[in-house]
Amino acid sequence: MAIIIVKNADSTSHTWVNQSLAAGGTYTIPNQDLVLWQNDSTFLSAIGNGTAVINDGTADLVGVNEGINWLKQFKKLNQSGAQVVDTTLSCGVLGAQTLTLNSHDFSDRTTWYQNSVQVLNETLTTSDGLTYSSQNANWVNMDSARLTYDYNSVPERDGSFSDRSTRRPIVSVNGVQINDTTVPTTPGYAVDYVTGKITFTGSQAGKTVTVTYWHNNVSNASEWILNPPQTYAYLLQYIEVQFSRSIVFTTPIHVEIWAGGAVTDYGDFNIDLYNAGYGQNKSIYRGARDFTNICTNRASQVIPAFGELTQDVLIYPFDYLIQTQIRSSQGTVVMLALENDIPYGSCELSTITFYMQIVPETSL
Repeated sequence: MAIIIVKNADSTSHTWVNQSLAAGGTYTIPNQDLVLWQNDSTFLSAIGNGTAVINDGTADLVGVNEGINWLKQFKKLNQSGAQVVDTTLSCGVLGAQTLTLNSHDFSDRTTWYQNSVQVLNETLTTSDGLTYSSQNANWVNMDSARLTYDYNSVPERDGSFSDRSTRRPIVSVNGVQINDTTVPTTPGYAVDYVTGKITFTGSQAGKTVTVTYWHNNVSNASEWILNPPQTYAYLLQYIEVQFSRSIVFTTPIHVEIWAGGAVTDYGDFNIDLYNAGYGQNKSIYRGARDFTNICTNRASQVIPAFGELTQDVLIYPFDYLIQTQIRSSQGTVVMLALENDIPYGSCELSTITFYMQIVPETSL
């Protein structure tokens, strides 16, 4: 925690924010009182006229701007000690940046990548030399238009980021790889990710077709975890949920906060582990009524159909009055999942977006 010290630079005593300081005296501002000092006009005027000086624990800060900037750069708390959102908190902090992350699409199972498993070099079967079938449906499609990400990177369960190309299918004919996984192209064939099939434009009769791919025919396939990288924290400020107007809520969705361990400790996020103390918060949204009742309705909106979207999109905002700190050192994660892994129906868009900052924990 940063140190903010007030020094009385006058030759007489002064009282600021109910704290009396003798001439030349100093006072370290407690974190819970910081918002009072940051917003006290008498004290700020004292900094302006040089009567009060801010010290950073090492030296007096010369100049009004330097003093006030040091006073105001740290997180603000209200009088109850709760943190007040400040979107400029990480400005100037080395290693900090703003970040927007999108979940997978809860209406399209082929986008559910985080819990998927890899199958290596499976030999596909065919009856016509054109269409080849695998043993698994629900392949992961990292090039789906329903996945949104920056710089080709997607967040993983363990807090790391991976390139989307790592889950692209690798297709080989007679032992020779025919596609370049660094680009989203399928030369001479098409992939049906839902059924787990590949159809060639020309016959491959008599040839052996093998594929390495990822599928999500697993328990808790719909889980998506927001987990900060090691030594970093996410400062979560704002969440938006977006649905196509015609969505069918086939099953409730869980939004849960867990802490006190690691993702591997939380297992399948079952109720026994939740009640054992790892669970911090659980919200279950059963359908349109729950989202409408709980979201920040003053900012809700409808985006008319445009571009490739043929349905209007409903935006449900969750604008928090205080920011939520997701710290890696505390094992804090946000877990999203559909009950029974049943995708939402009749929907072109069903995602959750997190607006936040990522900062080194040492800066908090």
